[in-house]
Amino acid sequence: MDRLVVDAGGDGRVRVEWAPEGGLQETVTEVPLEWPLDGEALEDLRWYLEDYLRAPFGVYEERGPRVQERLAGWGGEIFGSVFGGGPARDAYVGARRSGRPVEVVFRSDAAGVLGWPWELMADPGRGVPLALDVAGMSRSLPSAELGAPFEVAGGRLRVLMVISRPAGGRDVGFRMIARPLPDRLAA
Repeated sequence: MDRLVVDAGGDGRVRVEWAPEGGLQETVTEVPLEWPLDGEALEDLRWYLEDYLRAPFGVYEERGPRVQERLAGWGGEIFGSVFGGGPARDAYVGARRSGRPVEVVFRSDAAGVLGWPWELMADPGRGVPLALDVAGMSRSLPSAELGAPFEVAGGRLRVLMVISRPAGGRDVGFRMIARPLPDRLAA
């Protein structure tokens, strides 16, 4: 699997790295990041995703479709801010043409940057958000130092797992999600 790493620092710069499957990860570009969505656009997006579906009629009947029409444009703008041209675009095109699955990783030392709606990012030439068009999309907050190991009282580590299943019985069975956890903990 090829991996494109978008390292968006809190310093206002973005570095794009490409790690082709079996190859070494290399930095292809580092440029200033100009986030294209202003506070009003982010509020419209928040409203659309969180509030609109509760009451998609009445006073919201016109606002909802207006925001929906802007989603593709916003996605293209986000894409352009990272992969719009030059070596970053070449790395993106190279990863897509490789025929291998592509994973996109957004990494930042600033948690706020990771809170931006990266899932909207869409290649205007493909017309679909990358989140639906690549093998994986993830976010990573690098930690400078892991905490020291600690003793667990009683000799057992207790883990609380919360699984969201909004469709109830029609969702994936909770055991399908929960079963791999003990295997990972044992490792």
